[in-house]
Amino acid sequence: LGLVVGVAQIVAEGLRGTTLGARLLGVRTVDERTGAAPGVPRAFVRQLVVALGTPVCLVGNWVVAASAAWDKGPQSRGWHDKASGTRVVRATATAGAAAAVRTAPAGAPAQVPGRAVVPPG
Repeated sequence: LGLVVGVAQIVAEGLRGTTLGARLLGVRTVDERTGAAPGVPRAFVRQLVVALGTPVCLVGNWVVAASAAWDKGPQSRGWHDKASGTRVVRATATAGAAAAVRTAPAGAPAQVPGRAVVPPG
């Protein structure tokens, strides 16, 4: 049952950018370059990085998830977001983030109300 729930979480996050918990919190996971749902492979990598923290005294996964708190970048991305090329946005800001990324000149950061979208590189 745990495996089924885990796979369902990864598929939901990959295809829709949100899980039940994220929806309740009003956030979505998006591809950092496009602002769209990240896709199943990126969602898998994101969850894999969190899971790899588990063997560290069973608190390592919390450290990975909390790593966004000490990120110095404007988007406060955690290690799992950096490894998978994703970021977390408010669910209401997702459409604006996607539009800003698509309309930004190549190499220039796009501005989204309340957030800066920084191209990879």
